[in-house]
Amino acid sequence: MISRVIELGAYTRLTTLKFKRIKNTSFIKLEDAQELRVFSELAYRNIGVRFPIHFLQNSKTFAVLNQRGNICGGFVLAPAEHSRVIDSLPDEGMSVLAESFPKYKESMFEITGLWLCRSQRSKTLAVRFWTKLYKEVCRMKRSHFIFAYSSKKAKLGEIYSVVKPKRIFKGYTKMMPGMIEPDDEVIEVGSVKMAHLAWVTQLSFLYKRLIKGRSKEKRVIYH
Repeated sequence: MISRVIELGAYTRLTTLKFKRIKNTSFIKLEDAQELRVFSELAYRNIGVRFPIHFLQNSKTFAVLNQRGNICGGFVLAPAEHSRVIDSLPDEGMSVLAESFPKYKESMFEITGLWLCRSQRSKTLAVRFWTKLYKEVCRMKRSHFIFAYSSKKAKLGEIYSVVKPKRIFKGYTKMMPGMIEPDDEVIEVGSVKMAHLAWVTQLSFLYKRLIKGRSKEKRVIYH
């Protein structure tokens, strides 16, 4: 009986600590050049892309700060005129984009640079992270968003499929600054309208897919 009480007390303290850690996590928009450099380096360690500072400055770069004020995740929203995904499209991909979305320069933005340090991950924080992304997508006031993912990551494709995206290109894209090597990618365009609908009709699916288990791949830990 005593041992059970001790175990319960330890569990309660651990749960309280986790709750405080999540509660003290915050989201901020980065604008300072030094902060953007830190974000770029950490993104490189976690997802293998070192975003140029001028790209981050011309975009909306959001960071997740842990309870000690250190960057432990984030995402980037870039207007079409500064989109790396669009710039990486080969000629055939650009033709499809221009034909399907003639006014893409005014109506589109890019979603990229999504990452979250493994040591900070939790179901609650995952919900907060994706909710924050959704809110900022709505605030872009553009009708469509473009995104890319490696063709090797089929599970990402399953998640993105809820917005019924338009396939623009699949194959090796142009090398962009900050990339280690060319990648076989899938580039698609989704609509904000469908994102609204998916947030309501596919919430259960998204909840299960977006917050289920931690990745087995090693991540950088930030204290």
